Amino acid sequence: MTEATTPSVAPESTTSVAAPAVAPVPTPEVVQAPKAPVEVSKPAVTNVTYKDPASKQVGSMLKDAGIDPVKARDAITANGGTCTPEIYAALSAKHGEGMASLLSTQMTALHATGVEKANKADEAVYTQVQEAFAGTTEQGGKETWAELSGWAKDNIPNDQRKELNAIIQQGGMAAKLAVQELVNTFQKSGDFGQEMIGVEGDNIPSVPAGGDITSLEYSKELDVLLAKGHDYNTSKEVKTLQARRARSAQRNI
Repeated sequence: MTEATTPSVAPESTTSVAAPAVAPVPTPEVVQAPKAPVEVSKPAVTNVTYKDPASKQVGSMLKDAGIDPVKARDAITANGGTCTPEIYAALSAKHGEGMASLLSTQMTALHATGVEKANKADEAVYTQVQEAFAGTTEQGGKETWAELSGWAKDNIPNDQRKELNAIIQQGGMAAKLAVQELVNTFQKSGDFGQEMIGVEGDNIPSVPAGGDITSLEYSKELDVLLAKGHDYNTSKEVKTLQARRARSAQRNI
């Protein structure tokens, strides 16, 4: 991945967008994941802002040379992570050849660090989504995220998607909670209805127990379990409830 872009839920646009994001993407169905056209908003290429302590001086010297740090970041990203001749020339004219060379090296290093950080944030989201749908789909977290994002485009208001995107861009616990909220919203919807296939292990029931359950009943019972402290991803009771709902959905209940 040459450009690291933290997964996000993109807002609607007047132009047709085709690419995943919690941003837009295909709509999930019989929980193999959501199904629909895949769309995703494209967030900042890296997390470099030239505002953090480690890079503030670089940003200041870019500004002194008449260069917008954000535009410089995007230009460097487009140039494969290295300083462009135009930026180098402006830095050299203002600060001298030696300083321009030093700043060029620093910006390349900052780009690499930003890409690595963004890649890790992406993987954290994909892993979280894959774990959330464990036993309901065999595809990877990245593909499931794309479909989940597509579902979000069709089922979550634009302003809420924008808010989710902003939070996911932050990374860390805030992003984890935002992704979990999106997963919960989907799994409580009527679109979540896939038979659990290949479910094995002591922690996941292979045969749903408790009879059929409607989408509304599932949502209420899930809220009760979560309120009692059950972990969404590991609780046997939650897995049992999901299995009941999945089988019920297959029966058009």
